[in-house]
Amino acid sequence: MSRLCYTFSRYYVITINLIVTAVALFLVYVSLSAFDKDFGLDSLEDTHPRVVHTYISIIGAGTGVVIALLSLMGFFGAVKRSRVALTLYSAIIIIVVSFIIISLILTYRLASQKPPATKPDRDSINKTVSSYDYANSDDVATRAWDTIQTNLQCCGLTGPDDWTTYGKNGMIPRSCCKTRTESSLPKFEYCSSSDYKVGCWETATDFLYSHLSDVRIMLYVVLIFSLSCVVSALWVVRTLKKSVEVV
Repeated sequence: MSRLCYTFSRYYVITINLIVTAVALFLVYVSLSAFDKDFGLDSLEDTHPRVVHTYISIIGAGTGVVIALLSLMGFFGAVKRSRVALTLYSAIIIIVVSFIIISLILTYRLASQKPPATKPDRDSINKTVSSYDYANSDDVATRAWDTIQTNLQCCGLTGPDDWTTYGKNGMIPRSCCKTRTESSLPKFEYCSSSDYKVGCWETATDFLYSHLSDVRIMLYVVLIFSLSCVVSALWVVRTLKKSVEVV
């Protein structure tokens, strides 16, 4: 029975880590391809500046490389029956598991609390809204505002009045409405009135709380998967150690 558990655990670690390595390398490929603004898998629909593509590439590729290296360590540790490699692999996975557990606790704490009723102060509104550049649609802050307001169907931090009060031109950005007005000198598009009456602070908060259960499910899946890898790897290490002691 012990031998059967050892064989199953060893091949489980080999198979799972081989699959994870392949997925991680695919993530690296997709991330590096994001440098090309015409790449078909670009979920941001090629409307953002090249610097955003660069950030996506660096973060995605870096994550993929780290996952691939960790999975390869577990894969080769199981293939070569290396206790050192499998022990180090298990230790790293245990650290990851601890972060997952902390994240789960935070989601439960957030779910038990009501969304914050307080709104950002005037200084915060002024700093965020004044970063919007009406005349430069390629500006990173401008792209971020347009993406958030369009996707979440909100306007301003607390409402459309933020733009008329704190905006550089005192006008509502084009991403707050479907029908746009064209200005003169400097030339840019703006809204005569916003189609979205709710501020992005409230909308983003509601979005976060409404998706907490989805985040929790994903964390549980990763947690179970990680624990199964740790248990299997440690069982292989235990069996190998016993074999050495018997010999």
